[in-house]
Amino acid sequence: MKERIAKLFLKDGIFQINTKNLFTYSDGSVGVGYSDTRKLISDSQSRKIIIDSFIEIIKDNNLTFDAICGVATGSISWASWLASYFNLPLIYVRQTPKDHGLGNIIEGNIEDIGRVLVIEDVIGSGGSSLNACKSLSEENLHSVACLCILDCSIASASQKYRDAKIPCYGITDQLTLGRVAKDNNYITDSEFEIYMKWIKEYPWRSA
Repeated sequence: MKERIAKLFLKDGIFQINTKNLFTYSDGSVGVGYSDTRKLISDSQSRKIIIDSFIEIIKDNNLTFDAICGVATGSISWASWLASYFNLPLIYVRQTPKDHGLGNIIEGNIEDIGRVLVIEDVIGSGGSSLNACKSLSEENLHSVACLCILDCSIASASQKYRDAKIPCYGITDQLTLGRVAKDNNYITDSEFEIYMKWIKEYPWRSA
């Protein structure tokens, strides 16, 4: 599955590698890889492939849950489509509490919900999704797992998930993307070496 999704990402320009003209991320750092998973929501075929992949992970790992939660904002669409497939409630978690009205950080009806499946688009440092899980926990909701489209998690993020006892599953990851890019001539062997060095020395961060 990871290789198939990586090919989709590369073919449609969802993930790009450029070792000469570096990408600038939201935190000001730069790197050789950039992902734009939001482009996936526009194409019906790509949407189906991603949703089917989520479902495959859920079934393979026997995950059971009462509701599906999206991490605002990039994951709300995916969480919504999955909630419709499983005919379950949808909720989402904001990055910060709403600054007006009721000041909610969790949106949606959380009554009669115990177990929640958390959906994220890209995981880098793990901060946004783990903060979402923390917000859920504060409302006595249990995060059974976190699923993401692209796993770019650094070692510290992976450890944080283990410490929180929340399994984390990605449809594809940055190592697979690099290998598939090289094998399918999107990048040269020398560019692949630069890419791998970048992964090890400058962990990818969500932009």
